[in-house]
Amino acid sequence: RCGPFTFLERLQKLLPTSSQISLFVRDGLVNLAKEQYPDMDVNPDEVDDGVWLLGTAFWNQTDIQMIVSKKDKIFKHGDVTIGAFLSKKDGCDWLERGGPSSSHIKIDRVSQELASCPVNYLWEIIDKIPRTIGSDSKYFHLGKARKDVEKDIKILAPENTFIDESCKLDPSI
Repeated sequence: RCGPFTFLERLQKLLPTSSQISLFVRDGLVNLAKEQYPDMDVNPDEVDDGVWLLGTAFWNQTDIQMIVSKKDKIFKHGDVTIGAFLSKKDGCDWLERGGPSSSHIKIDRVSQELASCPVNYLWEIIDKIPRTIGSDSKYFHLGKARKDVEKDIKILAPENTFIDESCKLDPSI
C-alpha cells in the first residue's frame, strides 16, 4: 500500500472495468490471496491472451496503454521485466515452467523500457508518495481550499498545499 490504495487497487483503477484479473502468487500465499480476493482467479492453470503485469510496480496509465497496444514487445524497467502482452500459448507455456512466481519469462522479443518502476522493499515506497498524492487525489472530493490563513502562519509552497476551509490553524503549534 502506498497512500489510500494498494498496488492492486491502483492497478484496477488504471485498467478498463471489464478487465479479468488473475493473481499469481507464491504457493504459501494462495489461500490468503483466495480469501482476500474471492472474485479473482488465483494461480489459474490456464490463461487466455492477455496483459501480464508485475504486481509490485507503480503503474501509470501511459505504460498500461503501451503494453496493450504493442503486443510484440516485452516491457522492462532496468533489468526487471514488468509487463507483456502474451498469447494464450505463451502464457500457458510459462505456467507449465512454473509461471511468474518461480521463473522468468523466456520469449524472444524486443524489449522496451517503461517509466513504471517495481518496488522491491518497503522503504522504496517513500520516494513514490509525492507521485501518488497527485495521481490519487482525483479519486477524492477535496472540498474547497482556504484562500487565506492567519497572518502569523507561513505556508511553504501554497500552490501545492490543500487546507480545507473547515480547518482551524493555530500558529502556536
